[in-house]
Amino acid sequence: MKKKAAEVAIKKLFLPPEKITMEVRKRRKNAADYVWTLDETNKVGKLKSLAKELGISEDENARDGILDKITVARTAEDMDVIEQAIKRIKAQ
Repeated sequence: MKKKAAEVAIKKLFLPPEKITMEVRKRRKNAADYVWTLDETNKVGKLKSLAKELGISEDENARDGILDKITVARTAEDMDVIEQAIKRIKAQ
């Protein structure tokens, strides 16, 4: 399963930039802003919880792993997953 997800993420990296809609770009920026706010306010627990929600390894730096996940998001569906995880973390 992880190998399949990695293959999909790698393929998404090579999509032409014009394939990313302005809506998705805006959503990526908003998600990244939230992650940076957590980092700047030293909300390490929330960062780690969000990383876990997104399937990011505990060995990986939570902030960087989340930002990497946001960076490879290319579709509204990709962002839906990320935003749903953020919503759950905000509710904690």
